[in-house]
Amino acid sequence: MRVLPQPVVVVTSSMTEPALGTVRKGVTCSSFTSLTLEPPTVLISIYSQNIINKVIENSQLFAVNLLSDKQLKEGMHFAKALSSSLSEDQFSEIKYTSGYEGLPVLEGAAGKLQCRVSSVDTVGDHKVWHGTVIEADVATDATINPMLYYQRSFRSIGDEIFMQAFENASVPFADWTHEAHLRMAWNYITKHGKDMATPLIKTGIQKFNEKNKHKITYGYSETVTKFYIHIISKAISHLPVGHTFEDFLISNKELTESAYLSTYYSEHVLNDPISKLTFIKPDKISLPS
Repeated sequence: MRVLPQPVVVVTSSMTEPALGTVRKGVTCSSFTSLTLEPPTVLISIYSQNIINKVIENSQLFAVNLLSDKQLKEGMHFAKALSSSLSEDQFSEIKYTSGYEGLPVLEGAAGKLQCRVSSVDTVGDHKVWHGTVIEADVATDATINPMLYYQRSFRSIGDEIFMQAFENASVPFADWTHEAHLRMAWNYITKHGKDMATPLIKTGIQKFNEKNKHKITYGYSETVTKFYIHIISKAISHLPVGHTFEDFLISNKELTESAYLSTYYSEHVLNDPISKLTFIKPDKISLPS
């Protein structure tokens, strides 16, 4: 089944919170199925710890947005690491319209299904929601095609979308954050191991930098790259096989902090031109062995 193409789906929902007003949440979903035609019923499966489950439970409504092949940004955006905060606005940079009872519906999607919850089950570490379709819309523009993905490995849907974009050097520059660097390295190392992943990571970063050279301010650093490869590899070795990137971040929150690198390196070492060309060992704290 993993070789069959599947649509990339973003599930959205909203609710009203007295202290916050309207709360909107979305998540890129790896499991979407049409169950019955009469009544029209769909199934979605979402990681239990994702905050959107609380929103769906509260409103008893959700929308299934089948992304178009032009919506890479949306697919990646809603596949980012989990947030436990209701106050975080996931839609500040996303175009959407208000659908049935205020449901956020993504503009430009190839298909949109607005649903009312009919039942919910907990299966393992996921919530399985069944929804009755109350409104459906399919794009009539012939240029809008659905985004499909082939699950080439055991990566999540979010990782598949992200890595495909990274390998094509098509990740939007604004989305090439420190967390994105961590996600890329984590994917390569968990799949290939440290030694085989290292050249893939280096080549990929250099390819991305070349495509965005007019925007790059710092540039490639052999020292920084190999430092994080080592740190990420050690962190992965302490986690169980099959852990997700979200699990990795939860267990290694310090890696997301901007000051983490300075724990090991003095600024003058990182600014040394030689450090960009060859790996220099940390001058403050030794690398964990």
